[in-house]
Parts: sequence; structure tokens; C-alpha cells
Amino acid sequence: MFTVEDRKVTSEEFTFEYKKNNINNEEAYTKKDVDNYLNLFINFKLKVHEAFQRKMDTISLLNREFNSYKNQLKKPYLSNDEFNQSMIEEAWERYQKEVRASHILIRVDEHADPIDTLKAWETIHSIYQKALQENDFNDLAMRYSQDPSVKINQGDLGYFTSMQMVYPFESAAFHTPVGGISKPFRTNFGYHIIKVNDVRPARGKIEVSHIMARINNPSDSLVQQQAKNKIFEIAERLEAGYDWDEVCKLYSEDFGTRNKGGRLPAFTVGTMPPTFVEASFALSAQGQISDPFETPFGWHIVRLEKVYGLGTYNEMKPVIASRIERDQRSELSERALIKKLIRENGFEEHPSASKEAEKFVSDYLPGRMEGIHNVGGNIALFTIGTEVYGLKQFKSFIDQEWKKRANREDRNWDVLYSDFKEFSIIKYEEGKLSEKYPEYKLLLQEYREGILLFEIMNSEVWSKASSDSIGLKAYYNQNRDKYIWNERAEMDIFSSEDADLIKKIEEYIKNNPKSTKERVDSVFNGEGNVSLQIENKKVEKEDEDYFKKIPFEKGIYLIEIADKYVLVRINDILSKDRKKLEEIKGKVIADYQAYLDLKFIEELKNKYTVQINKKALKNVQKDLSH
Repeated sequence: MFTVEDRKVTSEEFTFEYKKNNINNEEAYTKKDVDNYLNLFINFKLKVHEAFQRKMDTISLLNREFNSYKNQLKKPYLSNDEFNQSMIEEAWERYQKEVRASHILIRVDEHADPIDTLKAWETIHSIYQKALQENDFNDLAMRYSQDPSVKINQGDLGYFTSMQMVYPFESAAFHTPVGGISKPFRTNFGYHIIKVNDVRPARGKIEVSHIMARINNPSDSLVQQQAKNKIFEIAERLEAGYDWDEVCKLYSEDFGTRNKGGRLPAFTVGTMPPTFVEASFALSAQGQISDPFETPFGWHIVRLEKVYGLGTYNEMKPVIASRIERDQRSELSERALIKKLIRENGFEEHPSASKEAEKFVSDYLPGRMEGIHNVGGNIALFTIGTEVYGLKQFKSFIDQEWKKRANREDRNWDVLYSDFKEFSIIKYEEGKLSEKYPEYKLLLQEYREGILLFEIMNSEVWSKASSDSIGLKAYYNQNRDKYIWNERAEMDIFSSEDADLIKKIEEYIKNNPKSTKERVDSVFNGEGNVSLQIENKKVEKEDEDYFKKIPFEKGIYLIEIADKYVLVRINDILSKDRKKLEEIKGKVIADYQAYLDLKFIEELKNKYTVQINKKALKNVQKDLSH
């Protein structure tokens, strides 16, 4: 369809990428949209070509990442016992640990249009750059994460173990060192980055009973205090010797368990609120009762009933295997695949193959008969397609497998030979995947080029914009007139869900016109009104949240915003003014990145020749347009 220098881009690839990024997008599939996408795709391919020219495809770290992805990608097309076993062992190894991690999520649907996907990608990369430079990851999570739970946990997910998160998220968490921040990655929820806060040995399952004082309205400080008072009164009764089951039946507000002594099913980390898990595992003796503690659902007291531990590998293996069958780790059974591949690829075994294999294994024992290094003549055992597999390939297979099978029964000749046949069938199929499955080939290419794009964009745009302070300042100075504050009001803002409290503050300010917001804070928050929020900020005249409801002039105004009562005291009116770099550094960095990107594309267009096959383009436009 077009070339960048001598690098060809086919109509098939363009159509695949276009359709993939426009699923359920009814506004796409017009000639104009196809042309716009072509321009974006050409820019993408120019950057990838430059990355190849700089030999970025030879960077070992990137190749390891690509090979890791390739191994994951082929799993939907291939499934075998070796793979399943490796997944079981990986899950078992991860079950030995509990990871505590924080994350930041930028939501994007897995079938989102290219523009939204690109925006999400750029957003998470911008946050990733900030995370590498700033110490407070949870603060970044509060500012940027689109995970609804961030309001409660500040991005901290607490401890979790294997198979409690989607697999890409789990892998990122277990591959990131303590204190480290993962590179951005994608799940079906969107783009993430993770910071691993701690890793500790797993503690397995535990069973407890609990008594609960529910908080039905967490924002109501009176309700919170009442629940707290109630749970401490219950704790005093238990300390005085009252029967647990009777107290639970009378006072617990977990109505599903109160008549069962508060007994809960056994649980692990990641399945209950973190504070509940930590309080439960802190108990060491059966029957021991905890101090009262709080979760997002209320106040609790727990009693230890039983500690199960993790379980042995043999106990856990069938559970893990069962879960893997339903997990994204595995989609096909190897047995079914082997039979299918024998039919599709053509497998023909030579009549004397079994005897030759048996004789060879009897004669050749790795590590015992040092004189046998080569197999003369490479006697053929079987063919797959047009490829012949003989004793030389069988010897190589045994050399690889012998040590793995120490003290195992599958060292005998017939098992080795059978496994060699299956191994060869799978390896042959792996070599044909790109030919048999165009989507597989395109996905591999897409990922390799995506890695290269990230590397070159990080080099030429993202890192440069963040680290080039001189260039950033020069860009700001050249574009200062873009960054102008409109007329603003400098104001103190007092907000609460308690209308009476806000009215008291209004009366206080009117009677004490020189009182500062700090003074108001000390007077009213000092009374324990934790529902009161106070801030000072500068708000532009165009902000409809405020100035659709109040005049743009000094004064005291009472309004409602987002179900809260808000008292606004406008202290000063500020005229239009240029924004200082330090006030809007994030915005300027983003604009500077966009500028560097455009400049980079311009340089590449001048450097490389792009030729479009007009006939192919016309056919693609016809095929894709409504």
C-alpha cells in the first residue's frame, strides 16, 4: 500500500490495524477517516523505520521483552502439557508470596477507537514519567487514577497473591522489584502503572468470626462516632466475660452471620478489606479476640477460629490446574491440538522408526557413553510436512530432556520418543504460525514495532521534554501568549454537607470580616467538624461552577455545588495575566512534547521517501468506506 524507503506496508496490514482500532465505531469507515488514519499510520511507520535504522531492534532488553510477548501470544494458538505445567509452577511460585502494590489506571475500552487509545497511552506515559521523578506515588494516583476505589485507598490495593488479579496485572506486580515502578501495560480495563510497596511470604488461609457495627453513611461524622462507640461497648462486654455467640446475636449488624456466631468462610489476602485481613492474621491463638478496628463498611471485632496455612504443592496443584483451565493463561488442550496438527500438517512415521528409536536410547545414554557425539547418517524417523526428523534431532532432544527427567519414570525409550514426536509437531507448528495465521503475524509485528516506537519516542520526545529544561523554557518563552490567565477571583471556599455548619461560618465571617481562613479552620474544625473542607484558590471568570451562581465581585456568597453547601468569600479580583512556567509546567511539558513530536515527524519526512500505491489505496478506501 505504501513504502517508507524500502520497507513495505501491505494493504492487509493497514486494513487489519484499521479494523482492529475501529470495532463498533460507526462514525469510522468513511473515505475521510481512512485518509486520516493513513496519515497517522505513515507517521507511525516513519518512526519505526528510524528506530530500525538506529539498530534499536538489536537492544537485548527489547528483544527479551518481545520474546516474552511472543511466548504469551502463541499460547492461544498452542497449548501443551509443558506449557500447562509451567503455568502451574509459576502460579505455585507466586502463591508463596504476597505483594502489596499501588496502581494508577487510565481507563480505555479494549476496542476503543485509535484517538482514545492514543490519548490514554500518552496520558499513562506522562504519568509514568512523573512517577519516575516524584516520590509520592499515591498522590499521583489521587490526582490521575480513574480507578473508582482510589478515593478510598489512594491507589494502594493492599496485599494480594496469585490469581487474584488479571494475569497481565499480576505478572507486572510480581516482576517489579520492591520500590520499583512498572512500565505502562494494558489490560482489558485500560492502561496501568504499578508501584510495588512490599513483598512478604504468603500466610495462606484463615477463618475468623466477627461482630460488626455497620456505618451506613460514611460521610456522616455522627454515624461514624456512634458505630465506634457501639463497637467499644461490645468489646468491654466481651472483656467482662460475656458469651461471644450471645453478644454477636444481640449486637452484630452483619445480619447474614449474626445467628452463626459471626462465622465467616476462610479467606486469603486480597479477598477482604486490607485492615480486616491484617487484624485477622495478627491473631495467633485459636479463640483470641482482636481490638476493635475500622474498615470501609464499619467497625469490627474478630475472633480467630482456624489457620489453614498455604497447603503443599501436591494439595494445591489440582486447584491451580483447575483455575488455569478457566484462566486466560490457557485456551487449548495439547492433546486436541496434537491430533489437529497431525491432520493439518501431515505426519508420517517411517515403519522402522520405533525400533530405531528404542535401539538408539539403549545405546546412547547421555553422560555415560562419551564416545557417541554424532549420529551417522541421521536415520529418518518421521516427516512433518516436507521436513524430515531423524536420530540427530532425537539425540538433541534427549540431551535437552535428560537432566530434567532425573529420577523420573519418563526416561525410558518409548516415553522419550513419544514426547519427541509431540515436541516436533508443536515446534513445526510454531514455525508455521505466521504463515497459517495472518493475525498472529500482524500482532507480532505490531508488538515489535510498538516496542520500537516507545523506545524512539522516549528518546526523541517524552524524556527530552521532561529533562530538557533549557528547551522547555525556550519553548515557553516563544509561546508565552498562549498561556494567559483570564480574569480571576482569589477566594476562600468553605464546604460541607452540613448546612447549619456553613451558616454558622457565614455568620462568623460577617461578624469578623478580617478573619483568615486559618482562623475559621481553627474555630470550626477545632470543634471536631471533620466534614468541613477549606481551601483558597484562584478561579477564572469562565468557571460556571461558581460564576453561573454568584457575581464576579468581592463579597460573601452561599451556594450549593455537587450536593455540598459552599460558602465563597471573594477577597480580590485579578486582571488578565500571563501564566508563569512553574504554575503550568505540566501543561507546557505536554505542549512541548506535541511540538517535538511534530518536529520529529517533519524531520523524518524530509529524511525518508514515502511512496503510496494509489491503486492499492483506492481499493482499500473502497473496501473500508461505507
